[in-house]
Amino acid sequence: MTIRQFSGVVAGLLLFIGLAGLTVPVSTASGTPCGSGWSATYTDPTSFTGSFTLSDEGAERCESAISTRRLWSWSLVGIGLVALAGTVLVQRSPSTRETSAG
Repeated sequence: MTIRQFSGVVAGLLLFIGLAGLTVPVSTASGTPCGSGWSATYTDPTSFTGSFTLSDEGAERCESAISTRRLWSWSLVGIGLVALAGTVLVQRSPSTRETSAG
């Protein structure tokens, strides 16, 4: 496996993990569901209609959990995209066989 192939695999894994992190549901330490990295939903899990909103403290905990998830997920997505673009766009160096023949 060449360095380009290895960096492409690592970049793809970073991109996949970052996107998966945004998709997986987020909850607080107490188990209150907060939505996902894509969208936040602050509903009280004890209400069956979902018409009640969380208290200010619960909303702050959800916002903190979602912000933390978005921080590392979007960072991994960005690093993965840059690494993948670098892997694809950077030209390969000429092999030693081509340079010694000329």
